[in-house]
Order: sequence, then C-alpha cells, then structure tokens
Amino acid sequence: MNYPEIFLLPVLMFADYFLTVAGNIQRDKKYSEHFKVEHYELNPIWQKSIAEKKWFNVRHILLTISVTAILAGLLEFGDLPDGLVQVISGAWVVLFSIVIGRHLSNILIFETVA
Repeated sequence: MNYPEIFLLPVLMFADYFLTVAGNIQRDKKYSEHFKVEHYELNPIWQKSIAEKKWFNVRHILLTISVTAILAGLLEFGDLPDGLVQVISGAWVVLFSIVIGRHLSNILIFETVA
C-alpha cells in the first residue's frame, strides 16, 4: 500500500461520531438546564441517533467503511499525482482535527458547568 495514512480517516471519522455522542451526554447533565438548543447535532442525518445517544450507528459505520474504501481505491489504483494525494489527505486530517478539537472543547465546557 502506497498511502497508509488512509487508515487515519476511519479513526478520525469514528472519533468524530463518538465524541459527538459523549458531548451530548455531557451536555444533558447540567449545561442543558441553563442553555436550550433544539438539537446538539447540526447535521439532520445524524440528529436522531445522537439524540438517542446511540454509540453504534450502522449507517455511520457503513458510510465510514465506504468512504475509506472509495478513497483508498482512488489513491491506490487511480493515477493521481503525489501532490494531489497530499492535498486530499491533508484536507481530511485538517477538517477532522478542527471538528474533534471543537468536540473536546465542548466536552470540557460541559464538565466545567457540571
């Protein structure tokens, strides 16, 4: 395999989902008594499973596997220049790093309020 960093993508995608569920649980402890929001999750596709605090979501697992497989196939069998591969990998890492950092920030805020 020429691009092993592709296996970082499912780790980041699962971390995003699990931290969203953990954040929703922490928010409901005390923070939600002071600040009312309709949904913790902004994406309508995931709102129901996050509101139900489902740790495992089959749709998310299948999406993660599919995106990883498609991207891995594109990187391995596609004739992409190395610069483009680095841009794609970097974009995923930066995007999910920002999202995960925000989740961690939210969880720390919820812990402080509790």
